Amino acid sequence: MVLISSRLLQLERKKNTLDDIQQLVDRHDGLQDLMHVIAEADGSPAPTMDLIKSNLGLARDFVEEFGKATELYNIAVCRIIGPAMYTTLPREIRDMVYEYLTPHQLDITLRPCYPCAESDLLHVYRGHLDYSLYFAPQPRSQDDELCPEHYWRDDIISPGVAHELMEAWYRNSTFNMWADWICEGWPAEWLNILLNNDRFEARLRPHEMITKFAFEVQFSYRTGAIDSHWQKSLLEALDSLFSLKEATQIDLRVRCGSGEDPIAALKAFLVLIRPAFLRLRKLGYRCTIKAIRRKPNPFSKVIDEWVQELKTEVKGKDNAGLIGV
Repeated sequence: MVLISSRLLQLERKKNTLDDIQQLVDRHDGLQDLMHVIAEADGSPAPTMDLIKSNLGLARDFVEEFGKATELYNIAVCRIIGPAMYTTLPREIRDMVYEYLTPHQLDITLRPCYPCAESDLLHVYRGHLDYSLYFAPQPRSQDDELCPEHYWRDDIISPGVAHELMEAWYRNSTFNMWADWICEGWPAEWLNILLNNDRFEARLRPHEMITKFAFEVQFSYRTGAIDSHWQKSLLEALDSLFSLKEATQIDLRVRCGSGEDPIAALKAFLVLIRPAFLRLRKLGYRCTIKAIRRKPNPFSKVIDEWVQELKTEVKGKDNAGLIGV
């Protein structure tokens, strides 16, 4: 650690010295002229920054070297902090650290350029048309765009901390699955793949650890009825949610596409999902439903009335968990 810190300070001092020389030469035209006059008088080449670097033994890529030194420093810190944290801090405090390191929400979709690009792999949308593979070929490596940091690796952070961090990935993150369109195998088939396959290849069971799941659905109502194929795919996807553990937070987010009568479309959609939604609630899942729409939002009143009707059917102590927004 001391050696690495010393190395970093040496590199920083050399870089600062070069910057000072460059600023001095650039700031004084007379100094540049004087350097050329001296060079002409004794026949030596005119001094340049490259020549100065060469004479000082500094003709190297400081950015690259500084980056490598910083990486070594980070690895050394992780190797000290990881085992110490695992052996000295209680699990409650470690979980607070993991919550800081894991994503708040994962927006999951099938095609990275909906719907024009063909793809048979799940992607996570990261903003500004930036997509990353959910199932990375080499999880927890530098090639894993979702978890490239050193603190994901057993040999650096310690196996115990890495395992708890992977568990926290599933426990802390909201898995928000987009179902803006319906096609063969989407979203039902891929929802099952997501819930039953561990992206870290560590034999974890995501459906037993995920605590927050969101499902964004877009529907249309052009011909007086919801498309039968769309209905079948959606109901299959809702059935997959029953594999999640009880008390999981499930948020259904509804977006209405183009259509003749959006209110009628919403009511038809609510009739369609009512049995599954009611069953989820009776089994102890914490279900919410809301419409994604710019204000003013006429859907909210329809949803509120629908939720009130469901509340009268749900018997038991905890009726407060069924909320419509």
